[in-house]
Amino acid sequence: MELQAELRAGEVICAFPEAQHDPGLLEQILDSTTVRMGGAIDPVGSSLEPTPQAYETLLRQLALTLSDCLKG
Repeated sequence: MELQAELRAGEVICAFPEAQHDPGLLEQILDSTTVRMGGAIDPVGSSLEPTPQAYETLLRQLALTLSDCLKG
């Protein structure tokens, strides 16, 4: 309830689930707030092929996921 109260204060725009975890808990926390749930974040790039471009791809994916939600 405390976390929801902080989220309702309006300083948070988006929240992001991690790709390896069920987003259900985050959905419950965001319920009754105006915070948008963004796409899943995969900070370790677990779904990427280990290529020379993997790190660049990881950074681009993270940036796109963040900007998509923030643009709203």
